[in-house]
Amino acid sequence: VVESGENRRLDESLQSVIDVLWRMPLPGTHIAHSGIDAGYIIVSDTGVTSAVDAESGRILWQRNMALSCDPVGRDGSWYLPFSQSVEAVDTDTGNTRWVADRSVPTTALMAHGDLLLALNSEEFLYAISRQSSEVLWGVADIAECPLTYDGIIYAKQSNGPITAIDAITGKPYWRVNSTASPLHSSNLGLYVIDESADTIVLHDGL
Repeated sequence: VVESGENRRLDESLQSVIDVLWRMPLPGTHIAHSGIDAGYIIVSDTGVTSAVDAESGRILWQRNMALSCDPVGRDGSWYLPFSQSVEAVDTDTGNTRWVADRSVPTTALMAHGDLLLALNSEEFLYAISRQSSEVLWGVADIAECPLTYDGIIYAKQSNGPITAIDAITGKPYWRVNSTASPLHSSNLGLYVIDESADTIVLHDGL
């Protein structure tokens, strides 16, 4: 259990049905962003980002910076979105592997193969190489975090259309005008629900 000011005490009914293995109190009032991967937990709380061993609760390393959105863990690295940069750090030590300077805060971050897909507060989606930090391409007017499948990025644009983007080149495959809901994924595949409550499947068989 990672505790902040808002959940310092576990509800008594919850304590009766779970075994608490460890507790790690945090100094702030709430956990703003977090992630878990391969036995490691990243939590960001009131200006401090901590890496925690999920089995023991031991703090492995800390940064005196708050995350701007949830981090991503992959293949021995954590990708940390801060207000002015995205950083790749070693999972075990927290040592910096690379820094991609960004002038606009990242609001959503996800991994797709060897890419990081980052959406910023100005609705600009860009792809970063996970190995080198090179920005490979960018697409404007993306309203929400996209979904990916089989090398294709599906995104809702801020002015309405849904677009399918090649993950390697950033070039669009197609674009359709729509006032549909945000993108969803399930065993149906990737889909949206339009203004008539009809389900439109963009890619089936996930």
